[in-house]
Amino acid sequence: MNKRQQKVGVCAYCGEAKPLTDDHIPPKSLFPTPRPSDLITVPSCYDCNAGFQKDDEYFRAIMVLWQETGSHREALRLARHVVRDLKRPEKTRFRRSLIERARPIPVFTKSGLYAGETGLLPVDSLRLHGTVIRIVKGLFYHHKGVRLPDSHEVQVRFSTPDRRAANFARATLPRLAAKPVILGNGVFKYWVEFSAKDEMASAWVLQFFEFLLFVCVTVPSGFTGAPRDVFPA
Repeated sequence: MNKRQQKVGVCAYCGEAKPLTDDHIPPKSLFPTPRPSDLITVPSCYDCNAGFQKDDEYFRAIMVLWQETGSHREALRLARHVVRDLKRPEKTRFRRSLIERARPIPVFTKSGLYAGETGLLPVDSLRLHGTVIRIVKGLFYHHKGVRLPDSHEVQVRFSTPDRRAANFARATLPRLAAKPVILGNGVFKYWVEFSAKDEMASAWVLQFFEFLLFVCVTVPSGFTGAPRDVFPA
């Protein structure tokens, strides 16, 4: 669509009034085709949306090539596309950043027997968390109808390949929604709680491919306290 034909409005990320595009939350590349019809979109200016593309590609690769997500049917389907794309000549630099820096790690059976080695992908946590922060900002806009103000920030409190983290988060924040929003056959699900004390404060548990979890909060910028400080019992 020509920029002149696009609707002008406030970007959910930068807050500037510009021609808008639809940004998918989470990135639509996480969903194999045919994609679900209920994917979430938020208004994003072209500059922000285009600026997400490389990080989206990195996020998808890490999510689907993570060893433990391989048993998820949708992750397995995506992994085939990721591996095929990595073989393309124009992806040489990206391929090197992922595969050639991999390090072997020992694998053991449940009984403790050595079962060989597998590659360990180096993970850029800051880059990974940057995409998670953008997803939370998009979901915040989706629920509230306004962008997260500059007075507040998204903090990734912890990320883990451990399903017990969701139970821990719900125990810490007991009013966190009991039922998650689920998109794409378990590709993505999330729980959310908004603070009654601060309308811009919120808590989020994001889960990808039924395995990888990120627990985040939106809190006043520079906040270092405990969740109970903004989510009173």
